[in-house]
Amino acid sequence: MKNNLLSDKLAYNGDTKTRTHLHLCSYTVDRVEEAAGDDFEEMKSRFQPDGITWLQIHGLEDTDAVQTVCTHFGIDFLVMQDILNTDHASKVEEHDQYNVIIAKQIMGGEAMQVSLVQGADFVLTFQERDNDFFDDVMRAIRNNVLKIRTRQSDYLFSVLLNGLITGYMSVAAAISDGLEELESALLADTGDRDIGVQMQMSP
Repeated sequence: MKNNLLSDKLAYNGDTKTRTHLHLCSYTVDRVEEAAGDDFEEMKSRFQPDGITWLQIHGLEDTDAVQTVCTHFGIDFLVMQDILNTDHASKVEEHDQYNVIIAKQIMGGEAMQVSLVQGADFVLTFQERDNDFFDDVMRAIRNNVLKIRTRQSDYLFSVLLNGLITGYMSVAAAISDGLEELESALLADTGDRDIGVQMQMSP
């Protein structure tokens, strides 16, 4: 495996073939602008002045497209490398103008990398595949649930992060339930054998 910190070129090392495309949600208290496609220049014209922009990037194979988005929002090259490195360990970083979280997104028993970047008026989410993991957040923005559109980008960032944590908790709960069932089965089996031994020892 190459040391990506010694390379001046971006490379995606995952194995998903999802075409790189964008989902935009740019909003103010009074308005929500949505768009989907692969033309970032066209997307930029829909950013709401004085609003919050949430841009979802699905599919990381097109590294030029990822770099174009990151460069626009002032994301440095080393962070871009981390976003494209699916073997990267989970981490949280605080930069001067933005915060970064690299973690794993768990869906259907499969773990895929997801990266979140939060700046003063934007949040970027980078996912290896197109999925509905954050659809509930999108609905909340459309319906202004808990007045989410009146809040700053750090609140959106925390809501998205909470979705990831909830996914972890669901997996942990499923594992715990499975272990309890296994323990009960083992104890029942042990109890049956004990009864058999006692019967054999009876005069």
